[in-house]
Amino acid sequence: MSRPASTVLLLLLPLLAAGNRQRQIIADNPALHRLNDRVILEAFSRGDNEVVCTYCLFQVVSAAYQIGNDLIQREIRDALGSRDPKALSEALLDAADLLPTLNGTLTGYYQTGAFDQCPVRTKRDQCASIAALLRNRAEPVNFRDPRTKDRINADVERATAGKIRDLFASLPDKWVTRLTAVDDKFAADGRRNTITVPTLINEDRMPFLDADDGVQGVSMPYEDPAIRLYCFKAKDGGDIRPLLYRRHYLELAKAPVRYTQVRMPKFDLVSKLDSYVQFMELMGLREMFQGGLGPQDTLKVDQLVHKAVIQADEHGTSAAGAAGVSFIPLSAMPVEVMMRFDRPFICSLVHEELTQPLFTAYIADPRRQ
Repeated sequence: MSRPASTVLLLLLPLLAAGNRQRQIIADNPALHRLNDRVILEAFSRGDNEVVCTYCLFQVVSAAYQIGNDLIQREIRDALGSRDPKALSEALLDAADLLPTLNGTLTGYYQTGAFDQCPVRTKRDQCASIAALLRNRAEPVNFRDPRTKDRINADVERATAGKIRDLFASLPDKWVTRLTAVDDKFAADGRRNTITVPTLINEDRMPFLDADDGVQGVSMPYEDPAIRLYCFKAKDGGDIRPLLYRRHYLELAKAPVRYTQVRMPKFDLVSKLDSYVQFMELMGLREMFQGGLGPQDTLKVDQLVHKAVIQADEHGTSAAGAAGVSFIPLSAMPVEVMMRFDRPFICSLVHEELTQPLFTAYIADPRRQ
């Protein structure tokens, strides 16, 4: 394969919503869950606080799939366990237009002139896909222009309501009511010696999962019924990361409702892993970073940069890409279940109707970002 003569950078941020005609496609396609599983195993492996916009990464991979050659498409299908990542991506994008309460955008940037030459007779289908992708979702920029970085960063800041600033250093939301907050113990980083941290107490009727493999989870309501906060822990107090998989998300979505008290530490996380090239390569996705994109297979993904934030305190929760979320406490009832997140745990913002994880966070020490 010839080395790429130029590069293309794909930057994607989310806007999601539910749509009737997309649900079956989404429900039958495991790709986003497969990616989320790998995030938990690989991106959280260092044991530090981390938050990942799994949907953002999926859309980057899907864009590469749409404009990649046969080898790249095969790698992506195998890595995601999906026969058609493009269909899932398009279904999610179509659904995005139906729910304006989620704050965000999907934007791609590509080097001016990168796709101008298209040998239609030999790459007719690929050229059509590229044209559609650019027409609907992308803007041409000049990566050599020093003003381009500021333009992209400004777009991202607007799209995330100021939550993410300065995504690139260089180139080639509130609860309905205040929650009770108390000081409680937390075994940071899984240590036996506990620390004292501010902890939120929420009592509500909510789905509760007590799986037979030791995973426990609770699904907490937001003001917008399409989004919920799924939080998981190991019942025996052990490490939740090697235990949590797609089936637990699907089981929690259908779990029985019980009156539950949740004690969850306040947290404010900012993603630490800027580049996800190595992460994608661990999934077996290498060709997209070496060449094989574009009509003449002369482009590659030069950078895959990611930023995400998520926080929870007495006033509310927020994440880049989501807004208007809230807990809705109900009238007091006898507590059936106590869920105490006093050791490292995992939370995901989940699109309830589609059961798709949008953001996933690992909270190892709530004192640190």
